[in-house]
Amino acid sequence: MSAQTITYVLLTGATGFIGAHVLDILLQRGLRVRVAVRNLDKAGSLRDARPEYAHRLDFVQVADYSVATSFKEAVMDVEGIIHVASVSYTSN
Repeated sequence: MSAQTITYVLLTGATGFIGAHVLDILLQRGLRVRVAVRNLDKAGSLRDARPEYAHRLDFVQVADYSVATSFKEAVMDVEGIIHVASVSYTSN
C-alpha cells in the first residue's frame, strides 16, 4: 500500500505537543484520523479545537499502552498507524 492510498490512520500521542502537530497535518491533508487517548475526557478538547475537522475525527480509549490487546479496537479498519505517544509516569 502506497502512502497516496492511505485515507484513515490511527494516531497515538495527539494530546502532546508533537502529536497535536501531526494531527493537524493529517487533517489538513484530508485524512480521517482515529485518535487513541488514555482518557476520553481529552477527546472533547481535541475535537473542540478543530471544529472544521470534527467529521474526520474519531476517538478510542486505550487506557494501558503497555498491554498489546488494548489496541484491538483501535487498529480496526485503519490503514496506517503513527505512534508518537510517550510513556505516562505516575508519581507516588
